[in-house]
Amino acid sequence: MLMKPVTLFQVVALTLLFGCAPVHVEPVIDKDGYFAQVLELLDPSNPNPPASTNDVSERGVKELCGVKAGMSMADVVSAWGKPRALGICTADNATLLYGPFSLCFRDDKLKNITPAYRSTWKQQAGERSTNLVERSSALAYREKFNSLFRTNDMAQAYRMLNTNSVYSVAKLKSGEIGGIRLGMTMSELISIRGKPKYFCRFSTKRATLYGIGVFRGDALWSISADVPDTSNGMTFDNGMPLNAPIAEYVKTFGPPLRAYLGRCETEELCYKFGKAYVTFKFSVDSDRPASDPTKDIAALNGISFHYRGAGDACEEANDRLIGTVVGVTGLDRAKLQSLRWNDDLDEVVKLLEKETRKTLTDTQRKKIVTLLEENKAAIKKAYAEDAE
Repeated sequence: MLMKPVTLFQVVALTLLFGCAPVHVEPVIDKDGYFAQVLELLDPSNPNPPASTNDVSERGVKELCGVKAGMSMADVVSAWGKPRALGICTADNATLLYGPFSLCFRDDKLKNITPAYRSTWKQQAGERSTNLVERSSALAYREKFNSLFRTNDMAQAYRMLNTNSVYSVAKLKSGEIGGIRLGMTMSELISIRGKPKYFCRFSTKRATLYGIGVFRGDALWSISADVPDTSNGMTFDNGMPLNAPIAEYVKTFGPPLRAYLGRCETEELCYKFGKAYVTFKFSVDSDRPASDPTKDIAALNGISFHYRGAGDACEEANDRLIGTVVGVTGLDRAKLQSLRWNDDLDEVVKLLEKETRKTLTDTQRKKIVTLLEENKAAIKKAYAEDAE
C-alpha cells in the first residue's frame, strides 16, 4: 500500500505538537579510555545469585548462596563472577550489585548483603550465563578496582564555582561551565578532576561521578555547579555579575522556556539553547536582618545543565495539555496551571467545569481524553529511555 507523502507543514506541526524526541545513539567508546576500563569490571548479564529478594530482609543477611560476610572482593568475584554494577559510597566503602542485591564492602571485606531498591540499579539479566572468574582473574579484579578509584583526595567543594572569575555566556549556552561541558567523555573529565574517590555509581549504560553529573554511556548528560554565598567578583563576560537580579538574567538570556517564580525560598529560570537545557537556580534568604538590603532578594545559588530527559517530556506534556484545553474551552492559561499530564479525565473535567461553570460537550471530552492517553504513552516511553 502506498503511503501518502508528508508535507513540510505536517512535519512542523508534528514537531510542535510532540516536541523533539530524544535521540539515543550508541556511544563510541575509546577502548583505552576510563569508561572502557570500568566496563571491564562489569557483566550486565550475570544471572547470579540464584535467589530472590524474598530470601533477604531489608536489614540484609550475612550469607547467601555461598557468599558470606568477611569474604574478600576477590572471593566474591570468584564465587559469583563480575557484578552488574558498582558504586563507591565513601572513602572506604564500596558496593557491588548482583541481580536485586547490593553487596556492601568495608575496605576489602564483605559486610552485608541487602536488597537493591534503587530502580536505576535494577537491570534485567540477559539470557546468556556468565563464566565464573578464575581465582587469578579475581585477584586482578581487585587490583584493577583499586587502580580506578580512591586514588585522589577530592575537595569537598568540587561543584563550587571559583570566585573572582569571569564566565562565558556563549560557553554557558553550549552547556559548559568551569571547564566541564555536556557531552565530554569520562576520560576528559578524569583528566580535569582526577579519578573518583567516593560518591559514584557505574553500570554499563549509566554512571554518576562526584555528584557533578550523570553520564549516559561515555558522554556526560547532566552537570550541576554551585555558586558560593559570596559571589562578589564573579561575572559573565558581558559584564553582568552572577549575583544580578532575576530581571537582569531575563534581559541577558531572553524569555525563559519555563519559569518557577514567587515560591517561598527557591526560584528558577529554565532555558533551552540548542540541545542544552540550562537552569538558573535562585534562593531567597528571608532570615537576614530587616536592615540588610539583600533581604528577600533572590540570589543565584546554582546552575545546572542537561540534555533532554523524562522531566522535560513531562513539562512538554503539561504544556500540550494546557494548550489543548485552552483551545477547547477558551479559558485563560493562568487558570489551568495546576493541570498535569498524569491527571485523569475526572480531575480535568472537575477543574474545567468549575472554571467554565458548564458541562463539557462529548466532542470536548473526546479531545481531552485522546490527549491524556497520548501524553501518558509519551511519558512512559521517555521514562523507559531515561532508565536505559
